[in-house]
Amino acid sequence: KCLGHGVKCEVPTAVLISLSAAVARLCVCDLLVAQCDVNCCCDPDCSPEDFSLFTSCSVPVVTGDSQLCSQKAAVYSLDVEANPPERIFKLIDQVNPSIFCIHATNYKQALYLKSPEIPTPENFDQLLDKFGGATFNAEPDSWNLDADTQNPPDANETSRYEYGVPVQTEDAFLRLPSPVVSSWCSDTNPAGFLVNQATKCIRSVSVEKCDSIQALSMLFYINSSILAVPKSSQMVNITVQSIVVQSLNGMRTLLSSSDVLRLPMVSDELCINAVLGVNYHITHTDTGEIIEAAAAFVLGAISKEALSIEQSFEISFTQENTQPLPLSGNPGYVVGLPVRAGFQPQGYPFPAAFLFAALALVHPHKSFLARTSTKFICSLPKIKMCFSYCVLGGNDSVLTAISWVV
Repeated sequence: KCLGHGVKCEVPTAVLISLSAAVARLCVCDLLVAQCDVNCCCDPDCSPEDFSLFTSCSVPVVTGDSQLCSQKAAVYSLDVEANPPERIFKLIDQVNPSIFCIHATNYKQALYLKSPEIPTPENFDQLLDKFGGATFNAEPDSWNLDADTQNPPDANETSRYEYGVPVQTEDAFLRLPSPVVSSWCSDTNPAGFLVNQATKCIRSVSVEKCDSIQALSMLFYINSSILAVPKSSQMVNITVQSIVVQSLNGMRTLLSSSDVLRLPMVSDELCINAVLGVNYHITHTDTGEIIEAAAAFVLGAISKEALSIEQSFEISFTQENTQPLPLSGNPGYVVGLPVRAGFQPQGYPFPAAFLFAALALVHPHKSFLARTSTKFICSLPKIKMCFSYCVLGGNDSVLTAISWVV
C-alpha cells in the first residue's frame, strides 16, 4: 500500500514471492542454471553486487502473453547515479491498444499445442464415446476464469534452451557419438546446448556391409531436424556446410559442391563415402532459440582389411550477429592465444588478491577489475591478455606470466 505522493509503496511479502516466481519463468535472458547472466536484470540468481556491475538491462520489460488486453508487466532499469549502481524494479499495468486483443484466456488449451491422445486398447472405448458421433464438443467440462489458467504451468518451461540442456530433435536429441566405457563409439551421447565438445572414438566396420551401417552414412547425422526450442513444433533443418574427401593415404580434397549427398557404397573392394568426421555448428539467439544448424563432413575410403575406423565429432555454438572467439589449448595454454577467464572455484589455492595486485602493477592506469562474491569481470580497454610462458612441457601448460599486447 502507498502512504502518499512520493512515498514508496509496500507490497506484501506473499505477493512479492508470487511475482518473483512468475517473472523467473518468463525471463528469456536467464540462460545459465544457478548462475547470474550478465545484464539480465530479471535473473533471480543475480545479487545486488551483480547488479552494481551491469551496464544495461538486456530485457527491460517482462510480460506474459502479448495478445492479452491488460496484464501486469515487470519493468527493469539501472540507477547509474547511485553508488554503487543498483537495479530498479517497477510493476505496471500494461494495456494492449489492439482491438483484437484477448480479454481473458478461459480455455487452457487455446494458447499452446497439446499432443493428441493416441488410441490404445485401454482408452479406445472412452475415445469412441467422446469423438465417435457426428459432432462432439471441444470445450472443456467447466470454464475456469482463474488467472492461473492464463499461463499453464508447462507453457513457459519450453520457451528456450538453457545451458547444458540436450539439443532436441524431432525424434529424440542431437547425438554426438563418443567413447563411454571403452574407446568404442556410443551413439547415445546427447549434445548439450552451449557445450562445445570434441570427441574421437572407434567404430567396428565391415566393407561388405558398409552401405547398411547407419553411422557411416551422412543421413544418420542430418536426417532429424532440430527443435528451435524444446518441445516446440518449429523445426530447424541441418544443412550440409562442406564435404571433404579423404583418400587412403590421408590426402584431403574439399568438394566444390555440397548439395549432393554422398552415401557409402562398395566399389573395387573399398567402402567409399564413409563418414570419418562430423563438425556441427549451431547458431542461436540471445534468448536461447536455435535458428541455424550446419554440419561439415569428412568422408573417406575403407579398405577390406580394416576391421575398425576412428571417427571424430565436434560441435560448437555461436550467438547470432557475433564473432566466435578463439580459445586457448585444451588442456593447458597455447602461446599467443587469449587467456581464458570464468568462475572462481570454491577453495582455489591461489588467492585472487595476488592476480589483482599483479595486474595493477603492470598497467595501473589501463586496466581495472571488479569482483563479486563468486565472479570476476575484467575491463581492459584496447588491451589483449595473451599467454606468454610455459613452465611445464608436453600437454601441461600452466599460467605463470602475463604479457600485454596493446
